Amino acid sequence: MLNAPKHPGSLRLVKREPVAPAVAAPTVLGPEFGIRFECVAERTCPHCKTVISLTGVQPLAYASCPSCGCKAFVPGRVGCFLLHGRIGEGEMGTVYRATDESLQREVAIKLVRDCHANDPESRERLRQEACAAGKLNHPRVAQVYALNFLDEQPYLVMELVSGEDFEAKLKREGHIDEREVLRMALDVAEGLSALNREGLTHGDIKPGNVVLDRDNNAKLVDFGLSGMTRRDNQGRLLGTPHYIAPELLRGSPDSHLSDLYSLGAMLYHLLAGRTPFEGDTAADVVKARLMRKPTSLETVARHVSSATRELVMQLICFNPEDRPVNSDAVAVEIHRILALLNARTTKNISDPGGGKRLLARVRFPSWRRPSGPQVRRILVVAGIIGVFATAIIQFIGTGGESIRHAWKGLSKTVVTFLKSATFDGLLDPAGTTKDGLLDPAGTMKAVADPVNVMHLPMGTTPGDRVTRLEEFLTTERKPVWNNRVLGDQSQRGGIVQMGGDVIIQGTGTDMWKGYDRCMFVWTGASGNYALSAQFVSIARDNTFDVTCLLVKGDNPAKGPGLCFGFLGTGELFLQIRNGDNTAAIIRRSASPIQLPCHLKIERRDQEFDAWVSANGTTWNLFATCELNLSADNLIGFTVSSQIPGTLATARLANIHQYIFTPPSPE
Repeated sequence: MLNAPKHPGSLRLVKREPVAPAVAAPTVLGPEFGIRFECVAERTCPHCKTVISLTGVQPLAYASCPSCGCKAFVPGRVGCFLLHGRIGEGEMGTVYRATDESLQREVAIKLVRDCHANDPESRERLRQEACAAGKLNHPRVAQVYALNFLDEQPYLVMELVSGEDFEAKLKREGHIDEREVLRMALDVAEGLSALNREGLTHGDIKPGNVVLDRDNNAKLVDFGLSGMTRRDNQGRLLGTPHYIAPELLRGSPDSHLSDLYSLGAMLYHLLAGRTPFEGDTAADVVKARLMRKPTSLETVARHVSSATRELVMQLICFNPEDRPVNSDAVAVEIHRILALLNARTTKNISDPGGGKRLLARVRFPSWRRPSGPQVRRILVVAGIIGVFATAIIQFIGTGGESIRHAWKGLSKTVVTFLKSATFDGLLDPAGTTKDGLLDPAGTMKAVADPVNVMHLPMGTTPGDRVTRLEEFLTTERKPVWNNRVLGDQSQRGGIVQMGGDVIIQGTGTDMWKGYDRCMFVWTGASGNYALSAQFVSIARDNTFDVTCLLVKGDNPAKGPGLCFGFLGTGELFLQIRNGDNTAAIIRRSASPIQLPCHLKIERRDQEFDAWVSANGTTWNLFATCELNLSADNLIGFTVSSQIPGTLATARLANIHQYIFTPPSPE
């Protein structure tokens, strides 16, 4: 950890002559570090303010106050840095609070133990990793300012983060609230993603190395520098036993997946108040990790939601390939869990349960002064229920009539009723639902009346509306997903299925401009169909990130297509993509759309409708276009970062593919 007390006490340094020859201040070789520190003559006791003489006292040790007997830290200078307080100690070295006297700022100094950099190859590897870390400037990772060498021994200069770390917080509270842990984990996952993009690992994820800053955001501190050896001079493994990944115990190098294991072990500890593996000694903990499975989080933390428990247990899987693919996927899952927890809280507040819950879902009109449209709406809904009830009774009495014929009779009965029913009060003059999901600006809004669950497209006749209802009496197809690289650039990415959800990752450039340079996750389609999905989270690293439904011809490498989905700003758009790598925007929302939300593409011959829904039940037409595609084509999804070599991540759920069957003639 890099947080520490802010009042080290006053210091009085050895006086230096202003003219040459200067008398050098005494220096002492620091313990364990192989670095000579310039001594400090005296300091005042931070408790009673008595002056303590430090003559002959080892720097970075502690001296007793002659008046109150309290222990006071003995400062030491290395280069332009005055070390005046100890922050914490790890297997790789010790971290001190220091003042950069050249820039007059507080920093953290990590003194690397001599055993980690005692040969030229190790020092060069350490220098390379420090250079890479120094280029990283991310709000979730403490910045590395410099790697300096004195007497051929390294010391690391880092950003000082003042705040409470989660080790201290855990000791005070016993275990930490699930939402608070998830918000911290989300910050840490973002920091690990930033490190991973630079080819770096942290190497020492633990509660003491996660600090809450002044804005209550979590930040990774004490950058581990995995270039340092994991073994000391006696060959003993170095690392925090409760959080180190099992593959590191077997001699594998640090990796992004080993950082994810440490993250999962830390989350387990914070949620349950105990670590996944326990033992009387560090050796017992290490042996337990290699010999048995961790205790299920459900056993020791039943107060934690099942989704969180599942994520944590996946993070601490023994085999790295069984863990989430990377920290981006972890962040997406945490976003989903937090949304579920927030929705559950809102539901508990607004729906107390029992009969009240049922009544809360059905919004009856005012019975004192019912309006004409309200009365007609009740009659239509009641009529539909009555027709279905009558048809079911008829079905029971059919005896040997087949289910297919009974279903066909039911469909015709419903259609006949809807053709004769009046839709006044359900539709405005334009033919759109009054309680739609899009306002004129194209932004999402709440459904005003949950009873109105049938959406009808704009600009059609009542007869056409009925035909659409018949079309939805179709069969669902279970898609088989494939990956394909589009474009002339080398793309990376793929698809990961977690339960019923799908995580899609991909690089890509110029998608917004009409170039299909991306990883296309596709399935085949033929004839008239619909493809829908709930967009739980989207790529948001760049304004023109693209997360969308993609429709292409039978040869996706050429020819037209269409793209319906989200930009990195959260705005929704429908775009036609021509064969010459140009694009035409059919519609773009004026403001971001609230997530999660459902999108759907329907094909009827050469006409494609783009639909949007907040709940997956009530749909609104976003835009319509025509596209000359063969009957057999490819449909699917793509996620594009717009930044070469950078993976973008999105999460989808509730994916459905329907095949439309034309109504049979009477």
